[in-house]
Amino acid sequence: MVKEEHKTIAQLEEARRKHYQGKVAPGWKYRGIECGFLHNPGVILNTPVGRAIMPNLMHPFVYRGQNQEYDYFIPSIYRKPIHPDGFTDELRLFYRELQLVEFCLFINSFPRVKKWREYGFYVWEECIAQHYGLYTSLLDITNNFDVALFFACCKYDHINNSYRPLSTMDIKGNQYGVIYGKFFDLIPPLEQIPYKPLGFQPFMRPNNQRGFTVCLYNNKQATEESLGFDWKIKFKHDIGYSKKVFDEFDGGEKIFVKKDVNKIENIINQIKDASEYSQAAFDEVYTQHSWNKSKEYYELELNKAGIEIGYKPYKITEEDINSLDANWDFGSFLRECGVDQLYEIKQEKEKIIILNYDF
Repeated sequence: MVKEEHKTIAQLEEARRKHYQGKVAPGWKYRGIECGFLHNPGVILNTPVGRAIMPNLMHPFVYRGQNQEYDYFIPSIYRKPIHPDGFTDELRLFYRELQLVEFCLFINSFPRVKKWREYGFYVWEECIAQHYGLYTSLLDITNNFDVALFFACCKYDHINNSYRPLSTMDIKGNQYGVIYGKFFDLIPPLEQIPYKPLGFQPFMRPNNQRGFTVCLYNNKQATEESLGFDWKIKFKHDIGYSKKVFDEFDGGEKIFVKKDVNKIENIINQIKDASEYSQAAFDEVYTQHSWNKSKEYYELELNKAGIEIGYKPYKITEEDINSLDANWDFGSFLRECGVDQLYEIKQEKEKIIILNYDF
């Protein structure tokens, strides 16, 4: 049973301070090993999906903030559109998967992605796509209370492709925000954690949200119990407080970083709104999933909806992509993310080993 608490804005601020103060103390030890370094971004973990550089592990909680409470948690790829789009549920899912795969193919052409893998760290394309506005099967989780608070107090504006504070009309339609939370061990067997660590990625936006994620494939409708949350805080929305939180995040820029996508934002929008997608993306979507009908059926149905299969929905040369990444450097990028040194935790039977790496 998830414990529910109702708080005023003043009580919410007090909870916010307590969660910040509840982080691991600098002298904290794990099995006799000094682990104060967990305060620092740059801890390397071998996760179920690959080797990752974590923003920090100083706080033994994960959170999810929402500006409205729902009965179920539904990933964006399975959500019904606000306005009818003429698609059946199955064809809409195929179409959204097509957009997702096309985006993943696009970012894999960047030299920074190749370099990231060469350094031995995994690139989670779907998580990157999630943070740049594509439909995915993932739910965002964070280990930073303030990040969860931002999402509980602000709203995404699809027209302007940015976040904004809540308006009077928003609050009139929904009076309460909610923050979910769960305690978890800092260094457990990671396969036991339902929240998969995203870790740093070679693009900036996922890194600022202190990301973990929950994978909900096959249109599973998750509940707060099935996601393992221990508690939730509900609070009454306030326009002034929403604006205060929004301003603390530099008008959303600290969350919804735009500086690393300015040069490719047009291509991302083309992928989202295209009427043609590549044969390579189409083939990958069909082979990745167990669809009920033939490949020819989905191509025909997409054609009827005005979507062709053939070429990429954007035009950019290899030289252009190399030019965009000409000044990208692994070490400089990590330093921009606040990482000064890398630390790796290795466990050999009952022994914990801490390795330090410079870059």
